[in-house]
Amino acid sequence: MIELVKRILTDQQVIEIKTKLMNGVSNVELTREYEVSSALIADIKKMKTYKNIFVQGCNVRPKPPVPQTLVSKLLLEGVVYNEIAEKCGVNKATIVRIRKKWKQKGLLANMITTKD
Repeated sequence: MIELVKRILTDQQVIEIKTKLMNGVSNVELTREYEVSSALIADIKKMKTYKNIFVQGCNVRPKPPVPQTLVSKLLLEGVVYNEIAEKCGVNKATIVRIRKKWKQKGLLANMITTKD
């Protein structure tokens, strides 16, 4: 079993990682190369950590927010998840997660429980 040690990356290493991510190198390859956890690579990719290090043209930026008002309107109208996802530019799983969260908070008490 490989034991991963938490370590601090240099700015240069983070620039290399972001550049490699932009060029399609997988998280697994980067984890092995830099001997860091896969969670750290994922956090760099999602810009949850090392946000202060910017790489020109790097496409590893946070996704734009989901239009919550449009999602709720379409859900309440009974539009199916796939159509909502397409209109909002997200995948069906995102819509399912949003609906589940809102239902748990009691915001969608009158909704039908299953939609395809």
